[in-house]
Amino acid sequence: MIKIIICLVSLAFTTAALAQSTEKQRTISAELNPIAYAFGGWSIGAAFKPKKIPNWVFNTGAYSFNFPEVFTEQIAGNAGEGFNVNLKTAFTIGSDYYPWSKNRKGFAFGLSVVYGNFEITNQTEAGKANYNSLYFVPRASFTWYAFKGLYVMPWLGVEQHNKLSGSTAVGAKEFEPIKFQFSPNLTMGYSFN
Repeated sequence: MIKIIICLVSLAFTTAALAQSTEKQRTISAELNPIAYAFGGWSIGAAFKPKKIPNWVFNTGAYSFNFPEVFTEQIAGNAGEGFNVNLKTAFTIGSDYYPWSKNRKGFAFGLSVVYGNFEITNQTEAGKANYNSLYFVPRASFTWYAFKGLYVMPWLGVEQHNKLSGSTAVGAKEFEPIKFQFSPNLTMGYSFN
């Protein structure tokens, strides 16, 4: 599955690079995710839109936040078990393709690859557990510029998690790691030309 995704993304990059005009400007953007701050965390990111493939934007970032209880409770094995999940640190790299715009406006489709370190605690058990996960996030987004440079990009993704290492046991309770989850999100940024 992962090899297929990598091949498709590579093919899309190559096709886009050969088919695009070089008339548009390159931009560098600074980004953040206000939702991470709302959930007791932080975020920082950067994006780059190359001049030679103007329909594409490449991004990277890091973030941290505490999972709201609703996300923890939606995993069947964790419902009612009193688990708290803190995404201690996550590092992401990805790209977005704007099929109808060379100016990073309107609808886009993207994929991010994220490496995250999760800390699990429990309301009734002593101790904590830590595990690492690699996850893939295909997404759809819409970018709207409030005024020159400042933009808002709401997006919806589907996270597919793969536990790499670590433990999920807190005391006598075993946390069931996230496998799939919807990821409604919001990116705010400023583009420097």
